Amino acid sequence: MDNQKNTISIIAVFMLITILFPTGCTQERGEDEVYSGDYEPADLITIVQEEGYPDIQFPKNQLIIQAAAGVTREQLLGVLDDLEATLIGQMPSRGLYQVRVNAADKDTLDQMKTALQGRSEIARVGYNLLCEQSGLSDDRCPVQPDSIVNFLSDPFEHSEYAIALEIIEGLRDTIPMSRVAIGLLERGYNETNPEFEETRIVDVSEAGVQLDQSDTHGNAMMGIICADNDGSGVNGIASSFLKDKLTVYIARPRNQSVFSYQTALTNLTNVADIIINSWSMSLSPASEEAFGDLFDMYNDLMYDSGASLFVNAAPNRNILITPTNALPASITLHENTITVSAHSAVDPNRKLDNAGYGDLVAISALGVVDVTTPSGADRLATGTCYAAAQVASAAALLMSVGYDHLSFRAIKQLLLEHTGWQPVEPNAGVLLSFSYPLADLLWEMYQNEPWARRVMDWDGDDLHDTPLQIAASL
Repeated sequence: MDNQKNTISIIAVFMLITILFPTGCTQERGEDEVYSGDYEPADLITIVQEEGYPDIQFPKNQLIIQAAAGVTREQLLGVLDDLEATLIGQMPSRGLYQVRVNAADKDTLDQMKTALQGRSEIARVGYNLLCEQSGLSDDRCPVQPDSIVNFLSDPFEHSEYAIALEIIEGLRDTIPMSRVAIGLLERGYNETNPEFEETRIVDVSEAGVQLDQSDTHGNAMMGIICADNDGSGVNGIASSFLKDKLTVYIARPRNQSVFSYQTALTNLTNVADIIINSWSMSLSPASEEAFGDLFDMYNDLMYDSGASLFVNAAPNRNILITPTNALPASITLHENTITVSAHSAVDPNRKLDNAGYGDLVAISALGVVDVTTPSGADRLATGTCYAAAQVASAAALLMSVGYDHLSFRAIKQLLLEHTGWQPVEPNAGVLLSFSYPLADLLWEMYQNEPWARRVMDWDGDDLHDTPLQIAASL
């Protein structure tokens, strides 16, 4: 009897192990599933750039490939088999794939890169670079001690945020507003923070990737967009305007590689109207040609994602942004992309010292802000990404008031051309204004309505009054 019991116990344990740990390799992924692969720190190659630019790193055994037009996933897998390369990540709808190759150093990797480039099924091949600054690294738009700077008496005075909010509150029961979704690429945020309870927040990270509840940068970005606006700090700009019509989607990249960022970005483009790219990669002039394929891939990814407006933060470096030296900030000429720099908290006409600039910068917003931390306390933070969150919130306001009738081109034009303030010097875009674009849009949409004539055109000259006058009349 004891032997029989032991036999039954052994069989039971074996069955349990079989259920919990099935035999074979890892679970087969779906052909259309979007996912990225990981890398080993020991496999990283480091390339030292010119002074003033960060080192470049990428795995010595990985490449990103873009399939040629019309090439199917099955055809691409055939090419990889021929070259003994392994698929470890994919975005089939974008024709982008992450592959592991048999390479032990950069020379061998370059040989594989050349071999792949020689195949007619492949349009582009690039290194899987690691992002130098991002929501995944602690040096991206850091939270600072409160003593770092003296604020203006009202940091938002020049953007007239409060005036725009007065106008919206006065018209909330008069005009329809549509739902808007903002997307964030961040490491995470504190989901238990009660300041976020009023906003619908959805995690769309790839399978197996968990949000970091203690991430300072993600909490700060989430706070600017949708924390409770309790009068302290720069909190809840978009949610103050949109209330329950705002949804925030967040995607955490699996790691700091560009392909993981592309994967998270693709997941966001499926659900978000506006996406904030709060990360950067800077290339020195000597490096631009070697990594040009990567720029072309990202350019296609953003341009083809016509359903989303991309708000790109300029690098947190005092560099002139060119068409090929900063991802994603250099990609700004499409109708659905806006590159944002940051201005000083003590002088709105002066660029933040550590912020990218140039003709490719479209707009500038406040770069030194009080933000929400994981503990719920407010702390000072500096960086272009926080400026980008403000611009994204202003775009969300216009998109909601426009009620699905505004193109991305029209939103961008309203933000860039309808402002009451002078450009930031040197070459860092016009100052963000919440109130003037809103007033122009309301007048364009409702000038024939009796209420608009009464509220927005006191003197009857067929031109709307200033935002301050409009707010006073409500």
